[in-house]
Amino acid sequence: MRYTNVQELHDKTAEILKQSENNTVIITENGKPKAVLTALTEEDLIDYQLENSPEFIAELNEAQKEYETKGGISLEEFLKSERFENKDMFKPEGLT
Repeated sequence: MRYTNVQELHDKTAEILKQSENNTVIITENGKPKAVLTALTEEDLIDYQLENSPEFIAELNEAQKEYETKGGISLEEFLKSERFENKDMFKPEGLT
């Protein structure tokens, strides 16, 4: 783990980004932690986008409530449903 301040990040951005590929970098401002810089794969990005998507979280909550009131459906039923046909709903922004 490496610590750096905002000014050093400004001055040495490329070098610090390269270091973050192998080590987490804590960014500080006035000696206090402000952000964490860590390596991110495409898979990590997709996970992060889904975990922080209000639309996706709302859909999960709706599905949980439906499951609690109606029970589940088989995989075959799901694959035939409109929810599955709406594949764009599960596609993270910025990726094709």
